[in-house]
Amino acid sequence: LALTDNVTPANTISMLGSVRRNLDDQTPYYAWLSDNAEAVLEKMPDYHVSRMPEFIATTCDADNLALAIEFYGPIKDQHEGMARSYDIMMDESNQCLRLKETYQSKFDAFLNGL
Repeated sequence: LALTDNVTPANTISMLGSVRRNLDDQTPYYAWLSDNAEAVLEKMPDYHVSRMPEFIATTCDADNLALAIEFYGPIKDQHEGMARSYDIMMDESNQCLRLKETYQSKFDAFLNGL
């Protein structure tokens, strides 16, 4: 659907982000994105392509971050601005992972006490 004319180029990034956020295991998403990367990147405006890592791939899951790194790592220097967005994705994701590791047990204890 994201590659059809039913979704405008400017809305493609939102659709991809919505799909990714609704998957606990993002393996199928990144498999699809890898298979369709050229078409996705051609469809979207350049300013959206450059911001994909930051707006689509930031995560608080180590496995999903590994998938994002595998996808965006090789292409981040091929698109103007994407390397900066990749760095932001890495910073935000790693901060979330650190906070999760530090406070998850306390949060779980709180929820169990309800």
